[in-house]
Amino acid sequence: IGIIPLTQTIIDNFLKFVKRYPNIRSADLIHTSTCSSNGIESIISVDRDFDKITEIKRIDTSEFK
Repeated sequence: IGIIPLTQTIIDNFLKFVKRYPNIRSADLIHTSTCSSNGIESIISVDRDFDKITEIKRIDTSEFK
């Protein structure tokens, strides 16, 4: 996909995620919003906070060793 530009749709979705997940860091939610807005269902990360977000599936980097 390459670099995905920040759009109004991503920001609008981000604000919905902030309300739904108030204890998740904003950076994680902007990544979630970017994925969700672009049909991306999974994220590769060691950050377990993504496990709390039902809209995205986290794939741990250890699965690639």
